[in-house]
Amino acid sequence: MAEKEKTVKLRGVKFVNSTISTAKAEFVAGMHTLPAAIQQAIGDNATFLDHSIYAVKRTNNASSLELFQDSDTKQEGVCNLNGAKLNAGEYFMLTGIRLMAANYSTETVGAEYFQSIRDLGIDIANGELEIKANSKPVTSKLSCRVFATSYEGGAKALDGYYRLESPKLIAAQVPITATLRLNPTVSHGDYMLRIELMGVITARA
Repeated sequence: MAEKEKTVKLRGVKFVNSTISTAKAEFVAGMHTLPAAIQQAIGDNATFLDHSIYAVKRTNNASSLELFQDSDTKQEGVCNLNGAKLNAGEYFMLTGIRLMAANYSTETVGAEYFQSIRDLGIDIANGELEIKANSKPVTSKLSCRVFATSYEGGAKALDGYYRLESPKLIAAQVPITATLRLNPTVSHGDYMLRIELMGVITARA
């Protein structure tokens, strides 16, 4: 028997829910956390687009690293946030996180070939990653072993990807942090890391 779909209407925007939740459906479910005026503005005047927020940083043997920083500026292949904040009027539903790594070289940052931390065989898998927005936790301190995944052939999955069981809504113009912590008593080597926050973002119609 075919799965029965349920249509959800939100101030003129129509969504279809099924038993496999989409990022858009997660966005609708989180709308109640926003002030009423913002809910109305999003529902009446916005469309919803697949989106990823990303940044590339060098580890340089550090045991603690901020993957988004106030000094960040948009540069293709390196970072797509200014000042680690969404633009005014943008709202982002975070549904998954991807963490990839590459060996450091003297080439231009952003030109690296990134792969799973599992395939690279580095101890970053033993670390912890914590995401915050406006200094409030978006995730707990996740073990980086959840990102130590790789798939071959026709597998319909992304290397280094972890889907959140509890998606979170990130508002415009609040600082976003992604803190990586490693064992401070050992040497970690010099690598490039690429973090991607994946989900759905609002766009003005």
